[in-house]
Amino acid sequence: MRFFNAGQICCAPKRFLIHKSLYNEFIEKIIEKISGFKFGNPIESDTKIGTVISEKAAKEIERQIELTVSQGGKIALGGERYSAFVEPTVITDVPFEADIMHDMEVFGPVMPVTSFEDEEEALNLANDTMYGLGASVFTEDMKKATYFANEFEAGSVVINGSSYFRSFEMPFGGYKYSGVGSEGVYSTFDELTTKKCIVLKGIL
Repeated sequence: MRFFNAGQICCAPKRFLIHKSLYNEFIEKIIEKISGFKFGNPIESDTKIGTVISEKAAKEIERQIELTVSQGGKIALGGERYSAFVEPTVITDVPFEADIMHDMEVFGPVMPVTSFEDEEEALNLANDTMYGLGASVFTEDMKKATYFANEFEAGSVVINGSSYFRSFEMPFGGYKYSGVGSEGVYSTFDELTTKKCIVLKGIL
């Protein structure tokens, strides 16, 4: 889900592109699910949403929400801030031109959602950003899944699962401005290994 750690995870999904044939159903189901979340003290086992790291961070998220609305997005759920708590927020009908659909990263519980008509449109929008840490594609068509996985400009692509997924052996790093190099057990082995090439000539 988008709202683990109140959305404060670098590989959390930041933009949601839904095919127009599924768009309304997706919005209805996601609002139904999120509306039942309890917010409060994370120590309590049934709490789903806590505060973000600071009130300063919450104010920045609030500014980003307001900017997105001013650029044409519509708040379907949430959108309010109380001190360091930001309500789980779903923003629908976000124009492709809005900052949040490109290079503005929201580090909080905010879901910007828009629809697309065809694969080319979805792929162009997905790659039109300075970032490229992780991506996801959801489809029953494995040919399409493979196509998108290959074409996404991202360090990892999860098919039919959240970009949160990270296993022991996976290298973790991104394309473009998403970090430098990669981390992970096997990547660390490579970083700590000095390779030497010895060439034997004229010894036989």
